[in-house]
Amino acid sequence: MSYRADDENIASAGQGFGRMGGYVQWKYKFWELKIIPRPLLCQVTVDFPGLRLVSLFGIICAFPPPRATEPWSGAQGVGSHVQDTEPRRVTAVGLRIALFGQAAFGKDVLVRLADAGHQIVGVYAPPDGRRPDPLAVEADERGFALFRHRLFRSRGTAIPDLVTEHSGLEADLNVLAFVTAILPPEIIDGPPHGSLCFHPSLLPRFRGGSALSWQLIEGERESGVTVFRPDEGVDTGPIVVQRGGVEITGEHTAGSLYFNHLYALGVDAMVDAVAAVADGSARYVPQDESKATSQGLVGEAEARVDWTRSAVEIDRQLRGCDPQPGGRAELDSEVVRLFDCRLIEETSSERAGTLLGLVDGKLRISAAGGVLSVGRVRIGDGKKIAAAESGLLPGRVLS
Repeated sequence: MSYRADDENIASAGQGFGRMGGYVQWKYKFWELKIIPRPLLCQVTVDFPGLRLVSLFGIICAFPPPRATEPWSGAQGVGSHVQDTEPRRVTAVGLRIALFGQAAFGKDVLVRLADAGHQIVGVYAPPDGRRPDPLAVEADERGFALFRHRLFRSRGTAIPDLVTEHSGLEADLNVLAFVTAILPPEIIDGPPHGSLCFHPSLLPRFRGGSALSWQLIEGERESGVTVFRPDEGVDTGPIVVQRGGVEITGEHTAGSLYFNHLYALGVDAMVDAVAAVADGSARYVPQDESKATSQGLVGEAEARVDWTRSAVEIDRQLRGCDPQPGGRAELDSEVVRLFDCRLIEETSSERAGTLLGLVDGKLRISAAGGVLSVGRVRIGDGKKIAAAESGLLPGRVLS
C-alpha cells in the first residue's frame, strides 16, 4: 500500500487526506486499486492492463488507461524500483515537522518545507527581541503553532512542561534550522525520525558554535554545509547531507561567507535531507573522528588583536570576527573594533599597529610583514562608521 500524490498537487497532498491532492493506492501483480477522497464523495479506480474502471457515486465507467507517467513493467514494478509481490507500505510524501530556528534562514527553510508538502505542526523561534524575528513572523502569518521559549533546560535537565508540549505535537521529525538554544535529548530524540540539524562547515571539521569564524581564523581553504542527526555530542552525529566546494578567499568575512555562499546552500541541503527522510532514502554516515576538529565560541579573548603576530594571521582574525564580535584593538585605553579588513601587498617600516593614514577611504595599519586595510571601525560603545569618518589620525599606534 502506498500513499502518493498527483503530480500537479504534490505539495498539498503531503498535508493529508483533507487536501485535494492525496489518494490511497494498492498495487498487486497486474491490478491497481486507487481510492481518492474528496469532500462529499469518494472515487474508486481499478486499473487492469488495457482497462480502467472508475466508480463515482455508485456509477461504474470503463476507460482506456491513461498514458503512464511511470513505466509499467507488466507483472510487477513501479518506476525503476522492483516491487514485492505482496503490497508494501511506502512512507507518505509529507512529514509532520516541528521546526526550531531563527532569523531569515529559519524562515526560508520553513517556507520551502511547507511548500514541499510537509505539515508544519509547530515552530519554535526565539523570544521577542528588539526586531521582529522573520521565522516567527512567517509562522504567525501562516497560522502555524508558534512557541517562543528562551530555555528548554533548567539546571541541566529538560523542563517537563516543554517536553510535554513538544510531544503533544506528534511530530515525525524535528528540523533544527540554525538553533542556538540547547535542546534536551527528550526533545531531540522524541519524534520517530529524531532530528536534523544544520551546521555551516564540512563536519567533522570545525565543530562548535563559531564554526564560521574559526574557518577564516584558521585559514581554511574550502567551506560548505552539513545536515546531520544530533546525538549526545556537540555536532558529532551521523551526516545525512553534505555540500562543499565553496572556496574561502581573502575577500571573505564570516558574514559574507555565510550570506553570499553557505546560506542558500544550507537551505537546499536541509530541504533535501528532509526529503530523503520522508522517502526512506536517507543514509546516516558516521563522522570520521580522525579528521575532527572542535573550537569554542569566539569571544573577546579570541577577538583581541596581538600585534606581534603576522599580518596574515591578523587579517584572518579580523575577517573571522566580522561582523561579530569585531576585531578588538585599543587606543589610549579605548576599545577600537576593526571591520571590513583586507591584507594589502605592501610593507611598512613602522611599528606594528601604527595608523598609516587613509587610502581610498580605507584606513591603512602597519603589521608584521604587511599592511592591513580597514574599511569600518567602532570606537567605544559607538556605532560602526566608515574609517574615513573616524577621526583616527596617522602616527597613532593601536595596542
